[in-house]
Amino acid sequence: MFRRPPSRQALPVFFCLLVFIWTAAIGWRGYQRIFPEHDEVITFLAVQGNEAAYNAAVSVEVHADRSDLRPLWDSREPVSFRSIEQDLGNGDIHPPGYFYVLSKWLYATNTNLAFGIALNILFALLIAGAIGLVLHRTTPVKGAAAICAACLWLWLPATLETTLFVRQYMLTALMLMLTWLSWSEYLRRPGWQTLVWIVLLQAATLLVSYQSATVVCIANALAGALLVNSGQRRSAAWLIAGTVISVLLVLLANPHIAEEISRQQAQTHGDGISIVQRFKVAVDGLLQIPFYVTTSVAKSTRIIARLAGALGMLWLLMCWASRLAPA
Repeated sequence: MFRRPPSRQALPVFFCLLVFIWTAAIGWRGYQRIFPEHDEVITFLAVQGNEAAYNAAVSVEVHADRSDLRPLWDSREPVSFRSIEQDLGNGDIHPPGYFYVLSKWLYATNTNLAFGIALNILFALLIAGAIGLVLHRTTPVKGAAAICAACLWLWLPATLETTLFVRQYMLTALMLMLTWLSWSEYLRRPGWQTLVWIVLLQAATLLVSYQSATVVCIANALAGALLVNSGQRRSAAWLIAGTVISVLLVLLANPHIAEEISRQQAQTHGDGISIVQRFKVAVDGLLQIPFYVTTSVAKSTRIIARLAGALGMLWLLMCWASRLAPA
């Protein structure tokens, strides 16, 4: 029907339009949300350093009315990192990194659920860019294919749901992607500058999520083994030393880490639960995997079906523009 397919110069325009549609759709959905979920309420309380005050006022089982919580989370006063860290250390299970970043964002914008989602949108776009960069640098997937993979990640159901949930998950993913980039750069060209970035990024990642420690340990062990295998034992030793420094920085920045991890373990496994009961919980979780996969596939199918018409029209417009462009 057309004399020639769209030129390669049109592909960046197509991907930019795809990202623009995603940003507009998620932004509009976030703007329509009015009432936060319970965990999001806790997020806004922690951002203002008032979670301990809330826990002292009401029991864990009783959720106060949203109007009663407004004075605790709608303060326009700046909150320091130490205040948030101490507040979380008195009864929470999370490190203070994400809540401090969110507090500065909300102080610069507005204490509103939509602005919390807007920060997640920014994180998601940065993650997509990091995914494309990681694929381009460390895999055979290059150029437009890497950008396409990053755009597809944005449209995954898990990405859509997590972006609309004001918690630390998107920032955790972003920090891990940035740390992964620093690891790959250190493997290519070990140097002091890259090592300093690794130390800082690892510490920042652990201050956002304690669960990321598993990824940090595995990645450091793998990177160290690759360096030793290539004869760069000194670089491997410096990498391990850098990881130790990262942990020390986390301990200095978050003195309540032991209490928070202890509460996290108690919440995850429970106190006094037998091995048989834990095994039953694990089996029940495994049995839920097929249901989760089926649900995700169904959601992906619906999303792809809704986008097919719009993307098809965009592609036709690009073909038309390419046909009109001078040879």
